[in-house]
Amino acid sequence: MRFEKTIEIDAPQQRVWDVLSDLEAWPPRIETVDVVELLTPAPITKGSRVRLKQPKLPEGIWALDMRGFLIPVMLLFYKGLTDRYMNLEAEGMKRAAETV
Repeated sequence: MRFEKTIEIDAPQQRVWDVLSDLEAWPPRIETVDVVELLTPAPITKGSRVRLKQPKLPEGIWALDMRGFLIPVMLLFYKGLTDRYMNLEAEGMKRAAETV
């Protein structure tokens, strides 16, 4: 299952990447994340692991790719919340990248 969100950000590409890849700064930037803990050393790459606590969701350890037998079943229950969170996250990242 794949979710995508596109948003226009009025900032240089490097600034956007710096904001997006600074996971430990996510909690004050976006309301959908309470706690972020890197479980593998930075920088973030494919296969990196992160402990993430979000409102209304159980704490989880995330890789950059969600897979598994139960993911489609879980998404039946969490699709609306996932869409809402993605919108809030994109807006939060946009604000952070556009603010110097």
